[in-house]
Amino acid sequence: MRIPVFVSCPTDLSPAQEDSAEIVLDLLDKNKLAWRALGRSDYSYKTPLTEVLGMVSRCSGGVILGFSQFEAPSGVYKPNSANPRPVNQPVQMATPWNQLEAGIIFSHGLPILVFK
Repeated sequence: MRIPVFVSCPTDLSPAQEDSAEIVLDLLDKNKLAWRALGRSDYSYKTPLTEVLGMVSRCSGGVILGFSQFEAPSGVYKPNSANPRPVNQPVQMATPWNQLEAGIIFSHGLPILVFK
């Protein structure tokens, strides 16, 4: 029997990101771990957050695949604050779901492996 591990991973990936996700999937499989992810291995009629809460409660750990899902050519960290910080190079961000799901995994006291 495989040990279930919740994997936070966007469903729409670039070809390079998909290749990386496959490497992680293969490693999980070789170590007798089962990749569990909403929209990939599991589907539900419940609201997504409700389903994630239930899935994580049945898992023994979590993996966060923080693939870039948004890119801006430049930006400002903490705009209109006392210490704004301009960034003059591309800024990439993962999906907010990575943060939500990592928080849920953490709140269950499970081990987490995060890939940026």
